[in-house]
Amino acid sequence: MSKNYKIIEQKGESIGITNLIGRFAMSPEVIREMGGFPILTSDKFHWWVALDGKKVVSFAAIKVQAKSAVLTYAYTVPEHRRKGLHKRLLNERIQWAMANGITMLKADCTSASLPNFKKLGFTVAKEFTGWTKVEKQL
Repeated sequence: MSKNYKIIEQKGESIGITNLIGRFAMSPEVIREMGGFPILTSDKFHWWVALDGKKVVSFAAIKVQAKSAVLTYAYTVPEHRRKGLHKRLLNERIQWAMANGITMLKADCTSASLPNFKKLGFTVAKEFTGWTKVEKQL
């Protein structure tokens, strides 16, 4: 069962997103789990951050590209996994995309997150070793 996490929504160019997740997102543990790539943002991104009290425990972003968007940068602290946060942030991003005229969503996902994507209507576009490309027409 999902805890009562507080979800904060931020635009990518907002100093608020940097203040919320900057130090956390640049920690060696997070970067390692994100494949060694640093987390970037711009005015094309929109972010959702989950808080447990005042502590950041999860974040996810959407990057808009005209009428399509890429769901990206999803991360949850290990001790808060399997509590519904990934699915909740995925739903938040899908609802936002629909409300903002996005017609196609794409994402690269791990085997751990693939079931959530499938439950929400995403189809497999291509499978690779260790990850899968998924998409959903809105």
